[in-house]
Amino acid sequence: MNIHKDHILPPPLNALHILKDGDAFVVLDANGNIPGTGMCQPHGLYIQDTRLLSQWQLALVDGHMKLLRAHTDALHVQLSTYLTNDHFMDADRRTVRADTLFFTRDKFVFDETLYMRLHVENYNAHPVKLRFLHHFEADYADIFQVRGLV
Repeated sequence: MNIHKDHILPPPLNALHILKDGDAFVVLDANGNIPGTGMCQPHGLYIQDTRLLSQWQLALVDGHMKLLRAHTDALHVQLSTYLTNDHFMDADRRTVRADTLFFTRDKFVFDETLYMRLHVENYNAHPVKLRFLHHFEADYADIFQVRGLV
């Protein structure tokens, strides 16, 4: 199942976050995703100048996650994004009011691997059943192809 554009709100100001560790680096959008926007877009996980991961997106199946804040650590190894929800019906058809879920998503690069840690806090009076969708793609493009130099 592909992530439909309606599941992801556009990132503000097209901000980029770059994380690096050794020969690996990753270029993420403002939401902490790798949106898979095409060959000449810089997003992706690169190891030794080859893009191994050209798309990695996390979305709520039944709603949207809205970016509150994002920042990288001083060494540019980790990106922390803080998100909340819009108004939606959960998987059990319960109403989930806007701004009642708090998501902390950390992405970090270590030993040529990209990791993600997700923490969810529920501020509703009832349990919320969430369904997440992960979408991955790999194109194994050379960095010069991505830059449009080949």
